[in-house]
Amino acid sequence: MRDLEIFLDIDGCLINRNYDFTAPIEKIIALARKLESKARINLNSNRSLPSILKIWEKLKFNGLLIYENGLGVYNPLLEQGKSFDQPEFDREKLINNLSDIAGELEFIPTDDLVREPKNFISECSSKIYFEETRKFTLTAYPRLFKERVLFVDRAYLNRIKDRLELIYSEKYDIRTSESYGNIILVPKNASKSNPMKRIAQGLKIASFGDESVDICMFKESDTKLIGCPNNSQDQAREYVKNLSGFVSQHDYTLGVIDFLEYLNSYLGEKV
Repeated sequence: MRDLEIFLDIDGCLINRNYDFTAPIEKIIALARKLESKARINLNSNRSLPSILKIWEKLKFNGLLIYENGLGVYNPLLEQGKSFDQPEFDREKLINNLSDIAGELEFIPTDDLVREPKNFISECSSKIYFEETRKFTLTAYPRLFKERVLFVDRAYLNRIKDRLELIYSEKYDIRTSESYGNIILVPKNASKSNPMKRIAQGLKIASFGDESVDICMFKESDTKLIGCPNNSQDQAREYVKNLSGFVSQHDYTLGVIDFLEYLNSYLGEKV
């Protein structure tokens, strides 16, 4: 019988800023299998569904995939999913509104851009890349090129952000990520926490995240069952500490492993 629903963030938790696991995944898989008789392990991310599926395929957790900031839920074991009354992002409008301040606009798998930026060259002086698999949200990666070599320019990034705010700020929250040099647009009604209680159906909830945007998950969780890795943003760490949650001494994947071990002990004490 299941006693617990676990929700794990992906970026900055399961994987690092280069999108790599930082510990052998065999260890996290073994821990997950121990937990899965009493808990369901769900992934909860702002990533698109195809992007989360690539990560899930390596782990095969028994839970659901919450994608694009709570705007959709997918069961990979049953291959069934649902999205929540959100119109798809209008790409034609986007292109029309940005074409005058970018040499080129291109939709690509942006994980490749983050992992191997040296593989991206262009004759243009400026370009904006967008994650091609997103449906309801947007991630934009403005880049400049000097002698065909790509680089991040903060002034150009802010210029693109200003334009996006002018067009979309009424309906979308807009923020930048220093780590990835990108701009993120999420509908104002979206939250990673929105589907959590419906999924849990009265069971206790545990959650693990690294950013201030993950505090919404913590608020839906049992205060003893929230956690964060050592690499967390200060606001997320302080929130967890103030509620006597679990703060790992390790970064990224090792932090998740610590948290799953902590939950395993908690469930063992309940027996």
